[in-house]
Amino acid sequence: GFVSGSLSVTTTNGCGTSTTARTLSINKLNPAIPGVIDVIQTQPCPNRVFTYSIAATPANSTSVQWTVPVAATLVSGQGTNSIMVTYPGTSVNGNVTAQSFNNCGSSTLRSTSVHLPTCVEEKQSNCYTKDGSTKPAAEAMKVNVYPNPTVSDFKLQVVTAGKQTIHVRIMDAQGRSIKTFEVMPYQTIHVGSDLKTGAYMMEVRQGNEVKITKLLKF
Repeated sequence: GFVSGSLSVTTTNGCGTSTTARTLSINKLNPAIPGVIDVIQTQPCPNRVFTYSIAATPANSTSVQWTVPVAATLVSGQGTNSIMVTYPGTSVNGNVTAQSFNNCGSSTLRSTSVHLPTCVEEKQSNCYTKDGSTKPAAEAMKVNVYPNPTVSDFKLQVVTAGKQTIHVRIMDAQGRSIKTFEVMPYQTIHVGSDLKTGAYMMEVRQGNEVKITKLLKF
């Protein structure tokens, strides 16, 4: 139940006691509230995967405890700065919360809301050929980056039926290009091992289609 107080000391000898006491203020080290929760979707419907992260360990804390909506599953990361959560294809509403703890107590909750619609089965649209028959249109390009956030490197896979060259560009938080390279469709490569801790943007471009993904490295 201790909150704050002071510890004072004086010295004494045969002639008397010091006129001034030396004082030390003592305060209870309550854990600080977690920072803003950053949300990244790493896998789309129907098996949706999200990561929830805070930038740093809250001051005076020894762990961060998370809660997720009833329909969700907390896969990994409980007690740390970042968790991975999976959601079913059904509608989900609720909150993800983070709370820091130490031996003295707990902080105020940090919360972010979750509002996910029911996944809708994607249907291929038809386009007409020169002879008037129909054929399925090519599927949109999909960019898979995992794990994200990471402490080492990211795995990148681009799923596309397009034939054009796939160009990848990694930029820093100010939009400055750090590196550029090309990948093949369905090829899985490792990127980012040489990146310093921080936030980055990955731009994947094929023809006129562009996908941008936020990257976090701890």
